[in-house]
Amino acid sequence: MPQSEKKNTVAAVVVTYNRLDLLRQCVEALRAQTASCDILIVDNASTDGTTQWAVSQTDVLYRNTGSNLGGAGGFNLGMRWAVEAGFDYVWVMDDDTLPQPDALEKLLEGDGVLQGNYGWLSSVALWTDGSECKMNRQKLKKSFYEYSPLLKYGLVQAEQATFVSLFLRSDIIHRFGFPIKEYYRR
Repeated sequence: MPQSEKKNTVAAVVVTYNRLDLLRQCVEALRAQTASCDILIVDNASTDGTTQWAVSQTDVLYRNTGSNLGGAGGFNLGMRWAVEAGFDYVWVMDDDTLPQPDALEKLLEGDGVLQGNYGWLSSVALWTDGSECKMNRQKLKKSFYEYSPLLKYGLVQAEQATFVSLFLRSDIIHRFGFPIKEYYRR
């Protein structure tokens, strides 16, 4: 796919740095989604063969940052790229995220249930053994039980999440801005 061609309404933005094996697994998981997305790889100047592998892939879009901008800088660049390219939705993740095949489908279903009335959606992050990854746990608003009307759809209102399978509408990004790229410590 040419570097400027957009095929879908969802851009999956993957930020990577020197973890080619994990990146390959992440891209395979994105390719296996039951709902399709364009895959945008933001490479923080990897030195492990990431560039050569990524440019050889015909179904991904790739940008090398030229230096390690860290997660915040990479997500800033990737989200900006997706929004400026005209994607309606931006789904962000690190290279070690392996979304289940129906993850994007479920996020899009959540968008439909909420009729666009949300700031962001986020998947539950699990370890490979199926247990919850507590460092990527969403912070719930108020009491869990106050949101029981949404539970039948598998939705719970939260006020904080990480960039591990975070799903946003582009109009929300326009309204509130991009991640602060300076939030990277060397």
